[in-house]
Amino acid sequence: MAAGLAVAVAAVLASSAPASAAPGWTPDVCVTPSFSQIFLPWKDSALYTKSPGGDFEGTLQGWTLGPSATVVNENESFYVGGRGDRSSLRLPAGASAVSSPMCIDRSYPSFRFFARNLSQGKGDLRVEILWHQSGATRTSKAGLDKKAGTGWTPVKSLKLPTGALTTGRLEPVTFRFTAVGGAYQIDDLYVDPFMRR
Repeated sequence: MAAGLAVAVAAVLASSAPASAAPGWTPDVCVTPSFSQIFLPWKDSALYTKSPGGDFEGTLQGWTLGPSATVVNENESFYVGGRGDRSSLRLPAGASAVSSPMCIDRSYPSFRFFARNLSQGKGDLRVEILWHQSGATRTSKAGLDKKAGTGWTPVKSLKLPTGALTTGRLEPVTFRFTAVGGAYQIDDLYVDPFMRR
């Protein structure tokens, strides 16, 4: 039975100065990304770049795991990052996790990841995108048209609210995942830089 996977995408803007940017932000997060057609088996030919630590292998430097959120020894079943991958993130009901910062600009339209519901179709997964800019706070929401069942599923593309970015430069953002009313696992978080295909 498919699980409801409601996604709210929120952009929180506070200050563009590095000293007051998102927690964990450092000047070296805007590194040159590497691209691959990671979702080609699902008829998505876009080039994607992996979010830092988004495969949950090795250290999760820059990630903040809330109470009960844990890395577990079970990879998504497609092994898109490689057969040697072994881990994913488990979020019991009420648990949340915030990703390490990564840099995007207006040319990054969307992102994808893998998810599975651990509660027999109960509950939702909320996803938020947060960044800091210009002392203002804005919120953008997007829905998800592909539900996550009890088996691993690549979620369909979710829109990044990059139209709110005003500097025209790469800026650090973070992703926050929260399990609401049910438990979830997530793995392999990738972002699509459309203009860099």
